[in-house]
Amino acid sequence: MKLYSAPGFTSLADHIAMLEAGIQFDVVKVDIETKQTEWGGRYIDINPKGYVPALVFDER
Repeated sequence: MKLYSAPGFTSLADHIAMLEAGIQFDVVKVDIETKQTEWGGRYIDINPKGYVPALVFDER
């Protein structure tokens, strides 16, 4: 599972809740201005509105 977040936005509450619940996840930082992920991907491909946070579940 991936949590897409940006420092200074409302992503922190989701991050804390998932940690408290013991859920394993990866955090992917998003640059809100450029709509790019820290890995260079286009964030609007993940969330077309460009809002954070976004949660993407692993395919099973």
